[in-house]
Parts: sequence; C-alpha cells; structure tokens
Amino acid sequence: MNHPLRTLAGTVFLICLLLGCASEETAISNDVEAAPNTETEPEPEIPAPAIQEEPADDANFLFDDDTIRTYELVVEPEDMEFLNNDPVAEVYVPATLKFEGQEYESVGLRYKGSAGSFINCTQGFTFPPSGPKTCIKLSMKVKINYGDSDLKFHGLKKLQFHSMNSDESLMKERLAYYLFRSMGIPAPRTAPTRLVINGELVGLFLLVEQIDGRFTRSRFEEGGKGNLYKEIWPIHTEDELYLNALKTNEDENPSVDKMQRLRTQLGNATQEELPSISDAWMDRDYMARYLAVDRTIQNDDGAMHWYCNIPLGQGGNTGECGNHNYYWYEEEKNDRMWLIPWDTDLAFREQGMTV
Repeated sequence: MNHPLRTLAGTVFLICLLLGCASEETAISNDVEAAPNTETEPEPEIPAPAIQEEPADDANFLFDDDTIRTYELVVEPEDMEFLNNDPVAEVYVPATLKFEGQEYESVGLRYKGSAGSFINCTQGFTFPPSGPKTCIKLSMKVKINYGDSDLKFHGLKKLQFHSMNSDESLMKERLAYYLFRSMGIPAPRTAPTRLVINGELVGLFLLVEQIDGRFTRSRFEEGGKGNLYKEIWPIHTEDELYLNALKTNEDENPSVDKMQRLRTQLGNATQEELPSISDAWMDRDYMARYLAVDRTIQNDDGAMHWYCNIPLGQGGNTGECGNHNYYWYEEEKNDRMWLIPWDTDLAFREQGMTV
C-alpha cells in the first residue's frame, strides 16, 4: 500500500537515526588537507540533557523488587457493580485505598485500557468491546487526587494496576521497561503487586508508573517542564489534536508551535533532507538505543507499528494511518523531542505474529 509522504516522513526520519543515514556534512579523508572554512561558524550543538533512569524519589520503594506489596481498595457495592457493568466507559467512582497501615479516602477508581485490553473480557463481541465485565480481572487505575486535588501517594497522583491478561509469563511488560531503562531510556518503573477489593483478593497485577509531569521532571535534568504528548505523531495540521494529546501544561495556555514546526519541516523535506532534520530535533544516540530495544523485544504494538484503514484512528492520530503506545516529551526551551515507550504488553512475540 502506498502511504502519503507526509505520513511516512516521521517513520523514515526515525529509522535514519538507527541506520546511520548520512548527514549533510561531508567527512574529509585524513590524507587530504581540509580547505579553510570561510563560512559562518555554525551554532554550537545543543547538548542532550542528562537522563535519570532510576530516580531516588519518594515512590522508589514502591517499585522495590524484593517485596510484593498489597494494595486494598474499599468500594461501595453499587459503585463496583456500576464499574463491572460497563468497564469500557472508564468512569471513576469513589473508593478508599488502604496501604501498609495508611488509608487514603476519596480516591477515584476505574477500569483502564485501550480497546484491545477489553477484547474477550466483556459480553459484547463487537469492536470496540462493550457490555459487562466477564474476565476475573481487568487493568485498573486509581486517581489519588480524585477528591482532594492536593493529595498524593508517595509523590504519585495516579496508580496503574495492569492485569497482564495477554501475558501468560506475567513478565513481558516488566522486562521490556527494564531493558529500556538499562539502555538509558526513561521508561516506567514496575512492580508485581496484589490487589484486594472489598476484602477479596482479585489477583496479581503489575504496578506501572504513570508517565506525567512528575515523571518528566524526575527524568530530564533540563527541568522536565516542557509539553508531554501521548500517542500523537507530528503529521497533523490541526492544533486541537496536539492540545487534546497534552498530558502536561494543559492549564497554562500551552503552545504546540514546536510540533507544528516539526510537522512542517518533515512534510516539506525530501528524503535526502530527513537525516539533518532528525539530527536537529532528536538525539541520534538516544534514538539508536530506543530502536535497538524496541526491535529486539519485537514491540509489536508500539510507536513503530503503523495501523492503516482503522476507522477509529490510533491514539490521538486521525486519518489514514496512525500508531499508539508512546509519549513525546518536548523540551521547554530547546527544539528537542524525546520518545518514551508505553504499554509494552505485546512485546516478545514470536516471529510472523501480528496483532
């Protein structure tokens, strides 16, 4: 299938980083004397910010490998019935969180996940799935500041408990993020946990760190206060799509000018110009390491997997083709973008298998 150039430009400019496409500068042989430089000196290259893969913050002990911790949720029966009758709606209900002798009242609780997370787990066999819950467990999200905007749980605003229903090993997502972090990529921390609801053990879940403003501030030493976008590719002309994908700075009159300038440059570029654009906006070494892990673990449902002819689109992407399960972090002061992995539960798949 022939995809429009503006759609493929983003993919090509990332692959160029891994394959080492030639930049616009020409290497000079050691045997030939370099001609004197009569042109204006280029501006100094912006150094890549130092990245902290394993921050020593208040939440660090929650992701300790030595202990499987128990989280207990208390929910009114009618609210739990409401959630079970329509989990795909992803609507919060009030709950109480109990954790190691402490109680956090008026937190929010809901089921979570993309459409694929609910397949074979609801009574409706349509796509997207619909109807009451049929699986024993589904991924859940706890919003700590649901009733109190200032309340935090060891510095966190949200807790995500992934059910791992599609992973018989119960290890794929955890191992994938570990490999990303080991290669210097800021990826979520994880920990296996028990989840108890109204006194009954629901099962083993994976606590996965939320990617938000706290996450970027703890990882990027340039400050981490820039825009964070979820599942949006720089191919769209409408500002609204980027604003809807924002996960930080939403209430601070945010600008999506950098995304639009990157989109314009990619859309107007020839294939020969793509490497210089990618080098200007992204760190080549960082992306090489990102792609090395992403391809090694066969991350089938991540940023490198493009879906086409999907009526509902993918993530925040509309139109003919789109992708999902990733974040972009945009530096506050510099024209630099950083790709962050997300939702790797379909990694480590056998060759030849597709979603």
